[in-house]
Parts: sequence; structure tokens; C-alpha cells
Amino acid sequence: MEARVEQAVGILGDIMTDGGYISFNLVDEGWIPCLMMDGSQQELSLADVFSRAKDIREIADPSPLVVASLHRLLLAILIRSHAPITMKDITIFWKNGGWDAKRTRKYLNDWKGRFDLFDAQHPFYQQPGLKSESTLVARLSQETATGNNPTLFDHSLDENAMPIPPSTAARRIVTAQSFAVGGGKGPAEYPTYLSHAPLVGKVMVILRGSNLSETLLLNLLPYDAGNPKEALGSSSSDGNDILAWEREAPDAPGHSRHPEGLLDYLTWQSRAILLIIDPKSANRAIKEMRFVQGSVMISELIFDPMASYRKSEEHGWLPLKIEEKKEPWRNLSALTHLTNERVVPRQFKVIADLIDLGVLDRSCRYNLEVFGLCSDKAKINLWKHARIPLPIAYLKDEDLIRSVEMAIHDAEQFYKVMRKSVWIFAASLLSPVKGNPDKKTVSAIRDSIDPSQDYWSRLEIPFHSFIDTLVITPEDDRDSILSSWKKTTCAEESKRAFEHAISGQDATARELRAGVKARASYYREICSIFSE
Repeated sequence: MEARVEQAVGILGDIMTDGGYISFNLVDEGWIPCLMMDGSQQELSLADVFSRAKDIREIADPSPLVVASLHRLLLAILIRSHAPITMKDITIFWKNGGWDAKRTRKYLNDWKGRFDLFDAQHPFYQQPGLKSESTLVARLSQETATGNNPTLFDHSLDENAMPIPPSTAARRIVTAQSFAVGGGKGPAEYPTYLSHAPLVGKVMVILRGSNLSETLLLNLLPYDAGNPKEALGSSSSDGNDILAWEREAPDAPGHSRHPEGLLDYLTWQSRAILLIIDPKSANRAIKEMRFVQGSVMISELIFDPMASYRKSEEHGWLPLKIEEKKEPWRNLSALTHLTNERVVPRQFKVIADLIDLGVLDRSCRYNLEVFGLCSDKAKINLWKHARIPLPIAYLKDEDLIRSVEMAIHDAEQFYKVMRKSVWIFAASLLSPVKGNPDKKTVSAIRDSIDPSQDYWSRLEIPFHSFIDTLVITPEDDRDSILSSWKKTTCAEESKRAFEHAISGQDATARELRAGVKARASYYREICSIFSE
């Protein structure tokens, strides 16, 4: 009987100790990893993050998925605490050097009870009383090797899984609600098929300023409390757009519905979770949890406010995704340029308006940061976090973006010539006396000496210099900058990468002959590019 009571109490989290009930309140206790302006690293509470935002250089966690999710959470709180928010309000925030700290603090105090990770009635981002088969808390972390996940970023195994402190658990819960990957059925108690969390299959974008205060302002969105669905592409509203922890009770596991609005969407509970605390733990460590399908978002055209989309003739609107072999800077125009066939993050329109209002100067330069994961069904292949130094004039000036598109097109041309010429080398190397070589074997050899990764990695820094130079160059003189990029930077890096790949294979007469054919093809096609 005593064992049953202890187990039930441990699941609920309301555990009596000599010092009272176990609690971990996110408003007051440190859990958000911050790199401070003085170079130190600290874990700060929600209250401290908002009050000390100018002292924080950035949120800094080993997992980019955690960094992306925490920005999303902070922005949701900032929007809610100041709603409604107009462009006039955002302009005032910039002129005053920040938001109304009293309103943010009041909001956190008013809802403090809902930010307790172990509260019996409303545990933060969890579902009290959830009954299902327990699983390791490591499953919260997309980059941890557990269950179906491959060992990519972590070498832990299920049998060696260690308990985690509540600060880590809090970060992982927030991240799982945004990035949990679907696939397969839940446990017998909740056999619903697991669906993707809102950010799976999307590129999430933020603009990063010189400190966290500036970063949050750069990504703050206007919000009409009377029409909360406007930001999601719908004009209907029933007035129930609130943050997840403000609800009296979470949805039943597997319940399907439409988002009520922007706030509901930003804190969407894609998983029903309940941490299981070890009542004998002195430091509130957590090793296991309940983890099943949470709210299921009914499919409809919902443009995530922090993502980019493109229009496909066959499939309609599709989100821009992380590509395993393509660095995000090569998609700069698709990430930032709004057209009839593209949708870009909503904060870019706000930045463009702030430039028009004279609040921000077009010469201001921030980091465009890209977050996302690449998955195959329920397995995580990789995640990416890229920083692109970007003058904000690119969010306003269409001529600049068109020049960037031309520059990336030029780089792609040299890339294609390299790939084709390396194929010719491999095919010549394997060419039999009669007939044609096996295409799979040719592809394998080409991929083994492929210079593409070397080429693109060496172009990235010159590309950043190119966009910096382009923005300060008069429009009439930009053709010369583009010409230099094409005929000098791209050509030289292409030639260097190609020759490096081929010259390492010149050991035999057959390899020498293959090299001659490949070089003839490469330089012939390079000449045709120059003649365009």
C-alpha cells in the first residue's frame, strides 16, 4: 500500500519532503541558458531573462532546437503580456529601448502558478494525471540516441540513460512541443498515430540583434487580440486565443482541432507529457515520463509566422525545408523575398515597415539565423543552425535580392559544370573496351571525389562579403560587383576545387586519360559561361 502511494505521489509531482513540496517554478528558478554580454554563461529564470535582456548576448544551448524553441516561447509571452500590439506600439518599444517591463513582470506574477514544472494541478507544458506506459525522459531530446533515433550527436544508450535535472527537463519539454517528430502509433492506452510538431519540416528564422532585448524586438509581431487568426491566414475568431498554460485543462491526447490564433499556435501542445519524479532524489532528478500524442492540428493552410514557403503547381504551398547537402545561405532569396509564389517570415514585413518609418536604418546589419531538422519519417537525420550576416536593406530592396538571386545562379552554374566534369572523369576511368560503364559505379566514384562540399564551403565567406559590398554600392555600379563575383570568385573557387579533385587521381595512364577528357569538358563549359 505504501509503495502505491509513493508511486502515485511521484507521478503527480506534489512530493512532500522535509523542506515542503517539491517545486521548480520557471519564473524564479534558472533554466534558460544565456551567454551574457560579459562573456559569462548563466542559467536565468523567465523573470530575469525579461528584466536583464540587455545584459544577455544570446540564448546559448548546445542544441539549436532548444535555442529556436526558447525564442518562440519568449516571444509568445511578450506578445501576450502586451496585447494588443500595433506597429505604433512596436515603434515606441524601439524608441524607448525596450518593452514595458512592468507589464511583462505583472503577467509572469499573475500566472506564476502555471509555470511550476511539478505542480499537481497545472504542471507547466504537461498533462496532469496522464496514464500510459512510461518511457525515458531522453526521448524529449531530438538529438539524443534513444529508441528510434540514430546515434548522430550523442552516444548515450537507453540502458545507460541518466536522470536529468528539472532545468534540463524544462528546456526539453518546450523543445519537444515544437520539434517532436511523428511516426508510428502511441502506446496501447493512446494508440493515436503520432503527428509532427509545428516546426518539423520547416525552416524557422529569427533575426538576431546585439543583445537579447534587440533580438526579441526584431522578431516581435503585431497582434490583434480581437482578430487573433489574422496572422495564421484566417479571419474567423471565437476569442479563445490564449497561451497553453492559461487553459484550465489541456486537450485530451489525440484531440483534433484548429488553432485558435497566433498565441495558441506558438505554444501548441503537440505531445501530452508528464514527468515522473523520483521521490528519493535529493535534486529533483527525472529519468522517466509519460509521453503520448497531444493536440492534433487539423490540416489547413497555416503559414507559420517564423517560416518561409514556396508555391508548387502540384502541391500548393510548401514550407522551405532544411536540406542535408545545401547550406541555408544558398536559399537567401527564398528566405527573405516575398513574391506571388513565396511567403516569408512575418517579422520581415515589420522590419521593412520600421525602415519606412525611420525607426531602423537600412544600413543596420543583423544575423539572419536559420534553424531546422531534417527527418526521414520518425528518424532524425540532422539538424542545422546557420547564421547569415545580413544588412536589413535586403528585406526592403527588391533590386538587391534580384542581384543575390543572380549571384547564387552563377555559383550554381559552376557547380553543375564541376559535377558533370567529375562524372566524365569517373565514366572515362571505368569505360570498358566495348559498351558503357555501369552508371551506379560511376556515380559512386564521382561521389567519392566530389568537390562540391569544398566548393560551397569556400564560397560562403566571400558570399557574405559580396552582399555587404553590394548593399553599399550605387545601383548603377552593381553589375561590376556581380561580374567580379562570377568571373573571379566563383570561377577561381570552382577551378581550384575541380583541379584538387582530379589531380589526386592522376596515378595511372588510365587516370591521366580520364583527367584529360574531364578537363576538356570542364574548361569548354566554363568558357561558355563566360561568354553569356
